[in-house]
Amino acid sequence: MNHSIIALKRDKQYLSIICHHPHNGDLGAVLRAHYSSRTAANRLIALGDLNHLDADAIDAFHRDWGYTRNETLAVRHASANALVNFCESINAEQLHLFNDNEWETIRLTETAHMLATA
Repeated sequence: MNHSIIALKRDKQYLSIICHHPHNGDLGAVLRAHYSSRTAANRLIALGDLNHLDADAIDAFHRDWGYTRNETLAVRHASANALVNFCESINAEQLHLFNDNEWETIRLTETAHMLATA
C-alpha cells in the first residue's frame, strides 16, 4: 500500500493527515487540481485520515468508515523536522505539503531539501 502524508503549514506549525492511497495515481496532481486554495486544503485536512482520495471521491475514515473522530484527527507538528520524523515513522512514501498557497510533493528521500528551506 502507498501511504502518503497530506500536510498544511499554518504559521510555524504543520497539520498532517495520512492518506492510504491504494493505487498508483498521482495524488499530487489531484491536490493541485481540486484543492488549490487554502480553504479547500483546510477542509481536506479537517476530514482527518483518508483511505482514498482521487479526482472523483474522498473516502475518509471518520466520515465514511465510522472510526471515532479522535482516531483520525490531523496531527499537529511543531516544526518541519517533527513532520518529517512522523512521515518516516509510518514509512510514508511521499509528503504533500500545502505551503504559500501551493502544493509541493516531496519524496521522503528529498526531506533534506524541505528542512533546508523550512
